[in-house]
Amino acid sequence: MRHFLIMTAAVGLMVAGSVGAATLSFNNAATTVSEGKSFTLDVNISGVSNLSDFEFDIGYDPTILKPLTVTEGSFLKKAGTTLFIPGSVDSLLGQVNNIADGLEGSGAGASGSGTLVQVTFKGIGSGTANLTLFDVTLLDSNLEGIANTTSGASVKVNGFSGSPEPSTLSLVGGAVLAGVLMRRRLGPARVV
Repeated sequence: MRHFLIMTAAVGLMVAGSVGAATLSFNNAATTVSEGKSFTLDVNISGVSNLSDFEFDIGYDPTILKPLTVTEGSFLKKAGTTLFIPGSVDSLLGQVNNIADGLEGSGAGASGSGTLVQVTFKGIGSGTANLTLFDVTLLDSNLEGIANTTSGASVKVNGFSGSPEPSTLSLVGGAVLAGVLMRRRLGPARVV
């Protein structure tokens, strides 16, 4: 009976811990783009109370995606003046590291849901790349940790179709037409 009560209490704590957790996620769980095109994804937070500071990393496939910019979202700014750090790109590992933002001064943090950051990527290779959020730290205005969960996303980059651009077709067609007209003008080739 004692083991049952201990296990029941442990399960109750695990459920209670996950119920109050803030969630970080991308605004689109699945995105499709063409190779050579850029696109922007939001990293959103939901179910958070009194958020004062955050830091996290984003993982991606560097053979398929290239990060271009990381900009501050509007969520934390609604609680006051912020200090935003866009992080640094490690293109070998496929990571944007140490994306961080924090409120300056004292006071209550931001609560509810909204956009923490916006990340613009460019599709540089065909395939499907998984995006992950990791090494997440959320702090409240008392600098105490906030429990959190994350969910990733996937981006499918369609490669070039292999067919020439319309402008290339018109150039080739024009050259062939010019060759035919010149041949008609000069007449058949003569052997001397």
